[in-house]
Amino acid sequence: MKTKLYLLVAGVLLATAGAGLAQSPTITDQPQNQTNTISSSSTATFTVGATGTEPLSYQWQQAFDLVTYADRPEGTNTTLVITNVGNLDSGNYRVIITNVEGSVTSVVARLYVGVAPLIGHQPTNWPVLSLGASTGNRVSASGLFLNYQWRRNGEPLSGQTRTSIILTNLQVADEGDYDVLLSSPFGSTNSRVVSLVLDPTFTKITTGRVVTDLGSCAAAGCWADYDGDGYPDLCVARFNLGTSAIYHNNRDGTFARMANLPFQNPQDWFDTWADFDNDGRLDLVNARFSSPLTTYICFDNGQGSYSTVQFGLSPSWFSCAIADYNRDGFLDLYVANVDGSQNRLYRNNGNRSFTLRNSDTPSIPAASFGGPCWGDYNDDNWPDLYVPSRSANRSFMFRNDGRGHLLAATNLVTLTPGPAMAGAWGDYDNDGRLDLCVVCFNGTTAVYRNLGNGDFERPAGTPTLVGPNNFAAWADYDNDGFLDLFVSGSTNGNKLFHNNGDGTFTQITTGSIVNDRPMGGAGSYTGLWFDYDNDGFLDLCVFNGDDSSSILTANFLYHNNGNSNAWLKVKLLGTVSNRDAVGAKVRALATYAGQSRWQRRDISSGNSYNGNQRYAHFGLGDATNVTTLRIEWPSGTVEEFSDISPRQFLTIVEPSLRGALGSDGLFHLNMTMSTNRVYCLESSSDLVHWTSRTNCTGSGSCAAIEFIDPETPLAHAARYYRMR
Repeated sequence: MKTKLYLLVAGVLLATAGAGLAQSPTITDQPQNQTNTISSSSTATFTVGATGTEPLSYQWQQAFDLVTYADRPEGTNTTLVITNVGNLDSGNYRVIITNVEGSVTSVVARLYVGVAPLIGHQPTNWPVLSLGASTGNRVSASGLFLNYQWRRNGEPLSGQTRTSIILTNLQVADEGDYDVLLSSPFGSTNSRVVSLVLDPTFTKITTGRVVTDLGSCAAAGCWADYDGDGYPDLCVARFNLGTSAIYHNNRDGTFARMANLPFQNPQDWFDTWADFDNDGRLDLVNARFSSPLTTYICFDNGQGSYSTVQFGLSPSWFSCAIADYNRDGFLDLYVANVDGSQNRLYRNNGNRSFTLRNSDTPSIPAASFGGPCWGDYNDDNWPDLYVPSRSANRSFMFRNDGRGHLLAATNLVTLTPGPAMAGAWGDYDNDGRLDLCVVCFNGTTAVYRNLGNGDFERPAGTPTLVGPNNFAAWADYDNDGFLDLFVSGSTNGNKLFHNNGDGTFTQITTGSIVNDRPMGGAGSYTGLWFDYDNDGFLDLCVFNGDDSSSILTANFLYHNNGNSNAWLKVKLLGTVSNRDAVGAKVRALATYAGQSRWQRRDISSGNSYNGNQRYAHFGLGDATNVTTLRIEWPSGTVEEFSDISPRQFLTIVEPSLRGALGSDGLFHLNMTMSTNRVYCLESSSDLVHWTSRTNCTGSGSCAAIEFIDPETPLAHAARYYRMR
């Protein structure tokens, strides 16, 4: 009995001890997040570690929303193995561990399922831009947790970790091969490589108010050294949006917008500068968009004072062309209207007034006219006139008869139909005759070569463009001795054609000039070539806007970086001719590229559609000197200079000789001449035999010297004088 009782007690004690050792599940190792790439061979594995009274049972569950979990049938062990991982396997995973004492749920682990980055949009080829320009590129890709790293020549670019890249103020150091490294937990890939190459010919200017002021340009503007400091200033005409402005050249490559000018109002539209009263100060043709539109000339009185003289009314905007068509020494205006009203010819009376002289030009049908331009295409020393018309679908040309009348001319230009917008005169083939580029809007823009007999031809190899073009301007931008051509496009981009020197042209496709587009969907109206920093290489300003004047946009300015080619700039000051010497022909003979050639440049005031050539600019290539410089003044005076050194800016004053009998009974002669130019005064009694009387050397920009003939005029039946 005693033995049995002892065993029973022991059994009870053992049972009690066994009940005290039972444990509910405890997780010792939680499942971890997994990342897998979708693949038929991809396997995801979740594991869990737990303790507790055996047996422990496991149930792995999956949910997509952290709320609605569903059992994974294969997940009944400490390890959940998912083979052939696919999109449906992604989600949140947990495991519930159970034994006789209870259950425990693990933390949630995430299975990320994805593919290696897949590029949808590759970086595109960069256009060849100019120095100073800005550009961008982008890439798009699909995938999770994508990281982007733009690289140049395989090296990561600091801070360039977005889908797009923006590069500003491009310099040579920015050139190279660019790509993007895309990486994610599921793999990595490289984008295609695109090369960035820069054209060093021009630098795009991106700072300063000339290129940051916004508005909508009304055709364009003009340049002139309005304050006479030797550096060209810029005049920008805006219509409806923005304000017309004059930008003063700071002589350090920058411009400052002028304030408090009497003609700088929101409704003012500048057209062009010219010295209408021959006082040595430039006056401004200005239109004010009141009702009706009123045209003024703002005469510069000096010291910042201006006199505004009204000379015309127009129901809409216009373009004017300036020349001394009757060669009386004062600049006249031809006004072409774009609203279909009658064009007008105004003769300068020389006293700050004008007389309407429509009787001096044939009446032409009312139409919408573009920018007229003067040019002596038949070389009779009288300015002729080209007038384009878009609505009339043709061009008009008028020949100056030398008696103050303009006669209708018929040639290939006038017989070729097309919605003409503008014309540009220039001797592109250096044959001494003015050729013409006719710009058509939604027609054919073409170059017409002057045949010298009053007619023209369209030679092969010259620019021919179809599309909405607005304007053209000739300029030897690389100073190789041959005129190149810029053509502005409405919305189809601007074009630049390089003259090959053999009568043909090559279209330039590199650089910002031909790759830039105005903001907001605007187009380009005109472009002005001018050497704003006086380094001998022509820079370009392009004026942008839209016809409805509803788009705010900025203009473009491109600085010419130059090369080793020589150059010569010639500024003329008229004394008998008009002060600006508009209409003068400047010819230069030089040997370059292995051949002796003449070049011709005509001085023009231009207008908003045609630009202007206030100075004669010659590119001279590898020439070491200008053999002969010939000036053909509008007055008929002809001068020649020999052995001119290149790379200089010459100012030449028109020589003049005036005489009158003095109170002393002697003949007094007043001579005007250029600086450091030696002239010989000669006299004759029969116009056959000439005697040298004195040599004179000019000093100062416009020297005046008096000579008193000691011989009494009564001693001769006739007495003639000349300078040479």
